[in-house]
Amino acid sequence: MGYLWGVTPEGGKICRWACGKTREETHKKWLKLHEPTSKGPVPTKHPTVAAYLTRRLAEVVKPKRELTTYVAYEPLVRLSIIPGMGKKRLDKLAVRGAQILINMLATLCTCCNQQKDHQRPEARRRRRSEGECGKNHPSRSTVASIRRTCAPRSALPSARN
Repeated sequence: MGYLWGVTPEGGKICRWACGKTREETHKKWLKLHEPTSKGPVPTKHPTVAAYLTRRLAEVVKPKRELTTYVAYEPLVRLSIIPGMGKKRLDKLAVRGAQILINMLATLCTCCNQQKDHQRPEARRRRRSEGECGKNHPSRSTVASIRRTCAPRSALPSARN
């Protein structure tokens, strides 16, 4: 029996095992496992929400829908959905988890969540000291747009309950 540690595209670690009846058989299987890990991150069987949404924007929304649809979806996906649930595996995504995230987005400060304040020059920052915040919450229409973007008919495949 032999094992090998690899890195997933999301930066996590993955362990792969090779088993055989003899040392030579196990070593051959281990070498076969070692080939993809030596070339870089090992793709997992199940894509993440971030990978799925990024691919869907590029392959489905941009070429097949109106440009205004893509222009509306892209910042919502990049700034709100991916930071919140982008690392979740698509097969483990539950409706309840997505709903909790959307409800939480309404209470988060936009400048802190998207780290806009860190990119501004010191004089123009809204957070003057640690603990002070501009309390710039997303509007109801933004939260509704995020909800529409996450709907199964729009972007995410039907999630489990």
